[in-house]
Amino acid sequence: MNSIRYTSLIKILMKYGLLLFALIISCFVQAQDLTEAQVPTEVKKSFTAAYSSVAELKWEKKKELYKADFKTGKTDHDVWLSADGKITKHRFEIKNEELPLPIQETIKKDFATYKIDDCEKTEEKGISSYKVKLKSEAGKKNVHFDKDGKLINKKNED
Repeated sequence: MNSIRYTSLIKILMKYGLLLFALIISCFVQAQDLTEAQVPTEVKKSFTAAYSSVAELKWEKKKELYKADFKTGKTDHDVWLSADGKITKHRFEIKNEELPLPIQETIKKDFATYKIDDCEKTEEKGISSYKVKLKSEAGKKNVHFDKDGKLINKKNED
C-alpha cells in the first residue's frame, strides 16, 4: 500500500518537475539579453549606418533576429535585424497628430467616447501599420490599423 502511494507521489513530482523545467527553458529560448560584444559585426554595422545617434541602446536575441531597443531624443524605438544585418521590422512611438488622417477619422467615428493615449507605427516588409492605445471611462483598448484607417485588430486592456 505504501509503495503504491510512493510510486504515485514520484510520478506527480516528476510530472510537475518536467513542467517547471520546460517553463524555465522556454523563458530563456524566447528572448535573451545580449551585451554589445555578443551582437554580430554585420548587425552592429547595419544598425549604426541606419541609426547613428541613439541613447539607451539594449540588445536582445529573439529566435533568429536581433532586437535593438533604443531612444532617439524622447522617442522609443525597437528595430529587428537578421543575422546578416538586414532590418526586418521597425516599431516606434509617434505623436497623435502624426497618425494618418483616415485613422484619425475612424477613431472619431468608431471610438467616439475614447481619447488617444499613445501611438506607435510599425514598418515591416514595406507595410506600415499603427497601434493606438485608447482610453475612456469604459476602459482601455489597443487598436491596430492599416495606413488607410482599416481596423486590423482590437483588444481590451485589462
